[in-house]
Amino acid sequence: MGQTMTGTRPIVRVLLVEDSSDDADLIQESLSEAAETLFEIHRADRLEGAQQQLAARQFDIVLLDLGLPDSNGLETVQTVLAWDTGLPIVVLTGLAEEFIGTQAVERGAQAYLVKRMESFDILPANILSALERHRDQHPAAASDSRGVLGRLQRILKVGY
Repeated sequence: MGQTMTGTRPIVRVLLVEDSSDDADLIQESLSEAAETLFEIHRADRLEGAQQQLAARQFDIVLLDLGLPDSNGLETVQTVLAWDTGLPIVVLTGLAEEFIGTQAVERGAQAYLVKRMESFDILPANILSALERHRDQHPAAASDSRGVLGRLQRILKVGY
């Protein structure tokens, strides 16, 4: 989570890797309506753009669509995991890809979310839950107060 806080609202920096403008708009709308947290969203529509964004700025979490113009399916997750960013990844799948979502989690993604209207309503809570699970699974990184997980630990103590 970002070091900046707005009042008591922590800022979570999200890299959204999604090629569908309609889906990206729904995700951004859902996250903008979150009461407890301010989500700062940067979008890439291809893996190449995502890698450039990750090199240019700090993020707290990656929302990753599995069907991109330059990558598809589990290969997409494997590629992002191979970048070894240390960031939690929440995979976004279509209804027909739910099984792939579970496989993505088995391979290292923090969570998956099937893209449907009711899923967008709970997206902010799912992101915060994924961040907390990731922090719990990486206690050494969380103890480094300068790192993303250390900031997350401080913010979750303050924000909840």
